[in-house]
Amino acid sequence: MNIADQVAQLCFDHYGNLGKRGKPLPGVEWTLLAAVVQSINESFTVVSMATGTKCIGRNIMSPKGDLINDSHAEVLARRCFLRYLYDKIKTMKDSGHSDIFKGSIFVSSHR
Repeated sequence: MNIADQVAQLCFDHYGNLGKRGKPLPGVEWTLLAAVVQSINESFTVVSMATGTKCIGRNIMSPKGDLINDSHAEVLARRCFLRYLYDKIKTMKDSGHSDIFKGSIFVSSHR
């Protein structure tokens, strides 16, 4: 199996392991799925995943910014990925250790 197929299968398996609540009915409904997959030493991990196909209408948008306007899968997966990164950056800041930023510009090589 090539890498693209491995990553796709990993994403489908990850989605399949999630609970049934909120998923479309098989054969009747559908949705789009987007994911961000981390690769470290040829080991793949899903770090962000979302489904969705909708945007709320202009008349429903909130001037307070308390509603998600765009619920398309790729937009939500990106938002989830950013949250994942922020959490990893906070962990690195608090502990001085990073499991994903090794060798990156975020980690001092003088430790």
